[in-house]
Amino acid sequence: HWRVKANLDNAEKLCKEHGGTPGTPDYDKLVRLIDVNNDGHDDYVIDYRHFPCKGGAPNIFCGGGFCSIENEWMGFLHASVAAWRVVNGKKPMLLLLQEGEFCGWKTSPQCTVVYTFRNGSMYGKRREAKYFETAK
Repeated sequence: HWRVKANLDNAEKLCKEHGGTPGTPDYDKLVRLIDVNNDGHDDYVIDYRHFPCKGGAPNIFCGGGFCSIENEWMGFLHASVAAWRVVNGKKPMLLLLQEGEFCGWKTSPQCTVVYTFRNGSMYGKRREAKYFETAK
């Protein structure tokens, strides 16, 4: 997809601008086609944990265990995550395990942001971090 290619080209450029050398990505893990919103069509998810930037900028896309992902679903969702997964079914969800500063919680270092899809729109709601593992 042209948007995926544009984002990967930009990631390579950003890596070089910060003194790094782009390595060979594991494309099977870097770009995943998965039906995030259960509409019967695959969506692109770019997981920058699998985009190596060696040398001067090894953590350009990751810091403190959190890495950037992008999701192409009626536009892009940009987020720093420790992990992500999709729960399909009658009420599909995109679950992101994120750090507390992003979540706005001072009492917990992590939270789960749950994105749901209704009537062509995407909604996000914060939950406790453990929700990431317990949601089915």
